Amino acid sequence: MKSRFISFILLLFVLLAVSAFYGYPSILHALPQGSHLWRQTYSMDMVLNYKLYHLPFLQPEVSNLLSTDGKAAAEFPLLYFISAKFNQPEFALRLMHSILFIAGIVAAFYVAFRFLRDYLLSFFTAMLLFSSPLLVFYGNNFLTDVPALSITYIAWAVYLYVPESKFKLLYYCCFFLLLSLTCLLKASQAINYGILAVLIIFQPNAQLKKPVYIFILMLTLLPIYWWYTYAKEYNIENHHTYFFLGTSPIWKLSWYDIGLTAWRILVSWSKSYFWRPTSILLILCFFVYHKYRKRIFKELHLFVISSFVFTVAYIILFYERLMKHEYYYITFYVFILFWIVAVLYVCKRFYGEIISWIKVFLVCLLLVNIIYCKLYTAEKQTDTHYNKNLASDEMQHFLFSKGVSQFKTLISVPDETPCQTLYLIKRKGYTEFNNYREILENKEADFLILTDEAWKEKAILKPYLNDSIGNFHGITLYKLK
Repeated sequence: MKSRFISFILLLFVLLAVSAFYGYPSILHALPQGSHLWRQTYSMDMVLNYKLYHLPFLQPEVSNLLSTDGKAAAEFPLLYFISAKFNQPEFALRLMHSILFIAGIVAAFYVAFRFLRDYLLSFFTAMLLFSSPLLVFYGNNFLTDVPALSITYIAWAVYLYVPESKFKLLYYCCFFLLLSLTCLLKASQAINYGILAVLIIFQPNAQLKKPVYIFILMLTLLPIYWWYTYAKEYNIENHHTYFFLGTSPIWKLSWYDIGLTAWRILVSWSKSYFWRPTSILLILCFFVYHKYRKRIFKELHLFVISSFVFTVAYIILFYERLMKHEYYYITFYVFILFWIVAVLYVCKRFYGEIISWIKVFLVCLLLVNIIYCKLYTAEKQTDTHYNKNLASDEMQHFLFSKGVSQFKTLISVPDETPCQTLYLIKRKGYTEFNNYREILENKEADFLILTDEAWKEKAILKPYLNDSIGNFHGITLYKLK
């Protein structure tokens, strides 16, 4: 017990030190920036709407008036709602996501230790996950993908340590509740219910075969069903079509798009998983694993096979989304955790005579991955920039001084995203994403805000640029009615 506590403290210290190396403390105070700024601002915009308009929990909104008053629902907005209660909601949401991420990495350590019974190998498993640019970049971001994965890791850690507890019913209740929460935050994590089903069916003497546990499991499925049913009906009722709450299977795509997505998953975007030689090494380890597959601990083998099968099913059902958004790949890391553990299990059990040399190699590999992760995530942080003038307090003073109150409606151009500039100026309205020509003709907006002088030459806008009421660092404000 004492050694476990020491290992926990050591791991936590290393995680915090590496977090500082990645620049987490400074990033915590940043507005949405970098890769997929579009999706980042959409999430943070929902937080802002909760805060500015004091919305009820079950009536989330965004700033773009694509729907009635901007009403829109997707993932369960629990973390969004909580962060909206703070004076600095961006900091609060990043901090909550970061804490969950680190907790998930600690849980991954205990998942690994349950099978490996080796502190260094378990430490390597956890830290390798913490050197994945995909997880590290989105781990303290505004999307719920990594927090959902982190809660998944915590859930499996609880499940694996149930046999060692005297309070099994309590542990199973926690496990089921965590599975339910992770699916609420990200529906793709439902693959874990498939993994659990395989364990119940094929694992001998599985405790979950008891009727009381099955009953509790069924109860925890109800909130998931209720929320996604409610979200779909809420969006339909308010004519919102942007948020994706369905599947986009592979058979609906052309052969070209199928090939393009495969190329991105396996090649062009593969640098987001780990340092590429590490990913290649993990793939090559399949041959070693296959050689000893019949001699591997059955429970671990079930985890590997089932997580792989359900990850493939997830890829097939959401193939189109994988073509456009690499953060959808975060779901792969359920399988990746169990695969890393399985590979290390093979190394320890069947290559024990050289395990010391293997550990030296793994430590060196880990250091390279951490350095690579820092460099690549720093690059991802600068992929896209937001307009700092729009985000400034001075901009708010300018808008209020010109009569643009919190409840006025604006058209903000140029902006091809639904909410990026609207979130920055903290107003509801429209962007290029909407049919702004029709909105101008129907006089549905009070003001137009133009952030690019070149757009003044656009024929669509010229008739509406007669009443300029102010200019702020090259940003021109026009009154429309």
